[in-house]
Amino acid sequence: MHDSDLAEPGAARVDARLVPAALTCWVVTAAGIWWPIGRVIAQACLLLVAAAGALVWRAARRRGETGRHRAVSAGLVAVGVTGAGFGFAAALRAEAVDRHPITAAFGTAAPVTVTPTESPVSLGRGRLMFRATLQRLRDAQISGRVVVFARAPDFASDGDGLMVGRPMRFTARISRPTRRDLTVAVLNASGRPTLGTAGAVHRAAHTVRDRFETAVRGALPVEQAAMLPALVLGDTSAVPAETDRDFRAAGMTHLMAVSGANVTIVCAAVLFTARLIGPRAAVVLAALTLIAFVIVVEPTASVLRAAVMGAIGLAGLLSSRRRQAIPALCAAVLVLLALAPQLAV
Repeated sequence: MHDSDLAEPGAARVDARLVPAALTCWVVTAAGIWWPIGRVIAQACLLLVAAAGALVWRAARRRGETGRHRAVSAGLVAVGVTGAGFGFAAALRAEAVDRHPITAAFGTAAPVTVTPTESPVSLGRGRLMFRATLQRLRDAQISGRVVVFARAPDFASDGDGLMVGRPMRFTARISRPTRRDLTVAVLNASGRPTLGTAGAVHRAAHTVRDRFETAVRGALPVEQAAMLPALVLGDTSAVPAETDRDFRAAGMTHLMAVSGANVTIVCAAVLFTARLIGPRAAVVLAALTLIAFVIVVEPTASVLRAAVMGAIGLAGLLSSRRRQAIPALCAAVLVLLALAPQLAV
């Protein structure tokens, strides 16, 4: 009898083969965005790793060594090539930001058209900030991620004002971005914007958020009514500046951002209430609810990370394969970095 025969069925080894690739791609993507010279250094090192792995694999074949040595060598090659590919992609995106046409307008004022991608954040003293996608600069069609600063009275966050997915045109002072996160410019808006029409999905999500806030305002005192949307939906637009400063001083601002705790509560509530329809149907219903929740709270960086972890948990419940949790997590990291490399920083 072998030792393996005595092992418990649940004592299967953890499958960590994708961990080196995920960590490597994360590091080289962050280096490519943050540090210009890091792009060259990271890719050179990864190509050396791939070359060394290829040489070891070739030598192992000639000497007729075990499949384990060949597998390790092949893994080194795969990690090196994959990391070099992600590093090259990050370098291309960072270079595109550095050479973006809007750089010629830095220090000037011009009419721009943007579509908000996140709800505004109150900065106090009648100012707010939100992230958006650039659509037009003057009359030229153009794209890129921007940060917009504006006066709160001009960009009212209500049914007739600022809304995620709703295009708006205004005049702004264009400045160089202060962070290296693939943002192409900072826009300081002046005057009231000319508003377009949001899509049906964004309008529905805004309606849900607006009705929730209305219900909260009718049931709670002013301060609590401002905090509950922040805790549940991550909407801090109504949180007083003094309260925001207190949360920052206490190191508890994470409570006002949608995170894994929110996703866990939503999925657990659906799974518990839908348990009578069967486990598989309950998981499917929880997944659909998770998608709807992400749309309502807006797919910001923290929301995407939490949603991916929630999706992995639901997939684990559906498949009952515990060994696939880490590979699924690593695969999710690779997909997120490929689609949104700014998440690396």
